[in-house]
Amino acid sequence: MDKVKRGYEVYARDLFELLRKEPDFRLTLLKGNGLPRGNEKVIFNLHRDGFLNRLLCRFFGVQWRYYIEYVSFAFGLLPLLLFKRFDAFYVLEAPLYKFLSRWRAWSGGRFKLIHFTGGQLGRIPATGSDYLHHVTPAYQEQARACGFLPQNQFLIPHFVDTATMHRVSDAGNDLLRELGVPVGMPVVLSVGSIDTQIKRMDYVIRECAALPQAVFVLLLGQPDAASAPVRTLAEQTLGQGRFAIRTVPREDLPLYYSIADVFVLASLREGFGLVFLEALACGLPVITHDYDVSRFVLGEHGIFADLSQPGELTLQLEKTIGNRAVVERGEPRIEYVRQRYDLNQLKAEYLAMFRVVCCGLPIEE
Repeated sequence: MDKVKRGYEVYARDLFELLRKEPDFRLTLLKGNGLPRGNEKVIFNLHRDGFLNRLLCRFFGVQWRYYIEYVSFAFGLLPLLLFKRFDAFYVLEAPLYKFLSRWRAWSGGRFKLIHFTGGQLGRIPATGSDYLHHVTPAYQEQARACGFLPQNQFLIPHFVDTATMHRVSDAGNDLLRELGVPVGMPVVLSVGSIDTQIKRMDYVIRECAALPQAVFVLLLGQPDAASAPVRTLAEQTLGQGRFAIRTVPREDLPLYYSIADVFVLASLREGFGLVFLEALACGLPVITHDYDVSRFVLGEHGIFADLSQPGELTLQLEKTIGNRAVVERGEPRIEYVRQRYDLNQLKAEYLAMFRVVCCGLPIEE
């Protein structure tokens, strides 16, 4: 949890920290790694990158590594399900939601379920008593068609702590040197898994390499087996001294956002895009693919283009970097995040959701 690991793990930790001291609820974080402490419990599982998981994948195929992790985590939950009472489970992964739904039906359990869709809706069983939490409206109608009641669906976006995620005031040449970034070269930042399929970091590299002016490409994220081609491509097209690929502690992220001139997310689909909020909170212009979710999250503060097309990101980067007024006009972006996505703005909505589910209170219009 202490590194830049995008996605559900970061969100689960942030939500737990936001609500864990609330007197109305007694929360327990069920996690797959780390240390047990207080009301955090580590559930046994065969982690997707663990030795036993990799060994099993030699026989079943690497495409099963997430499924193996889910199934083993579900078995690890059994002692808690048998001997401890829970009023509700807030479940992030669809396979675990399915498991808990079936366990409840088989065992006669009475706990309620909230499935966090994360902007994605898989094939999950619908009941009249379970709830969905969406972060964008993209799947509300699909959920209704699947059988989920409209009144059992919550639309509450992701949040960001603008008290910690903000532009560093003295982000000058000294900070650039401290972070090992060359002075005098525009910095293009992208944050996410270092891959070629989802975040499309290879596309970012190619498009930056095609710019008429030299830029420094800074890629932050968690590398895995698919990351090696990204680094090789950067070495071949950008060359040494014009890129960096790093995994950094979460608390250092504002420093890197602060030294960047522009933020890019080249994925063609996101469930939400927490990095959008982080970039805007630090005042950065954001270039992203044009689709319903990015439009919903960024509003008028995004630079939208068809990033499935070669040359499109190069064009948008050239226009953005060349317009210092766009790069430096950060305050409207910062204020947009403060007003719409700051955790203090959204905390009441999250608490209201759990009160509805756990206490049977009516949903406020």
